Amino acid sequence: MEKALIAFVLHEVPSKSKAIKEMGRIIKSGGRLVLFEWEPVETEIGPPLYEKISSDQVSNLLEENGFATKTVHVNQAIYAIIATNKN
Repeated sequence: MEKALIAFVLHEVPSKSKAIKEMGRIIKSGGRLVLFEWEPVETEIGPPLYEKISSDQVSNLLEENGFATKTVHVNQAIYAIIATNKN
């Protein structure tokens, strides 16, 4: 089973939709992706608030591209999405 880890970089990507489509291409059916990102809340660390992308938005993008998702909140500011490619 293929696995990939993406940590705190999706918010930097200009075309998140294209990036997630590419993840779906690379991670074959049954493969898993674990993605860490920042919730859009004010914190002393991390990117500026306007760059942060919510767990709901990322989960929806993944699901629109054939992934089943489960979101886990590490704390108020950080989440992980465990995604399995269904394609």
